[in-house]
Amino acid sequence: MTLTYPRLLAAAALAAVVEFAAFEWRYRDLIFLASPAAVVAAAPAPTVARYFDTALARPRATRTTLEHLVLVATARRDQSAAIATLYRLVQTDPRDPHLRLRLADALRQSGRLNEARVHYREVIAHPEEAK
Repeated sequence: MTLTYPRLLAAAALAAVVEFAAFEWRYRDLIFLASPAAVVAAAPAPTVARYFDTALARPRATRTTLEHLVLVATARRDQSAAIATLYRLVQTDPRDPHLRLRLADALRQSGRLNEARVHYREVIAHPEEAK
């Protein structure tokens, strides 16, 4: 069997399809959650929860991804998911007072005043880090 140009093209196309399928399978949660927050919020709750939890558990989730997850949780009025994501954001950049302030505000709004107080005090204790 000789390798002709059409066979090479067919093999490359097949490899591309397989690669795309593997990518879609591995990152299905992020692909789904990349839609606008209002679109994701309108999806069935079990689907959103499954993809949300999977995306949040990714060890190398980017700040952009985590910010979008906060928007999705806020659009769904899911304070616990928003707070969990904000905690994760603070872990990515603990010196960012704006993230810490957002976390403190979310904790305060959910009635978790003692936890909020800790983060408010952290922001106040390091005013030089505010940009």
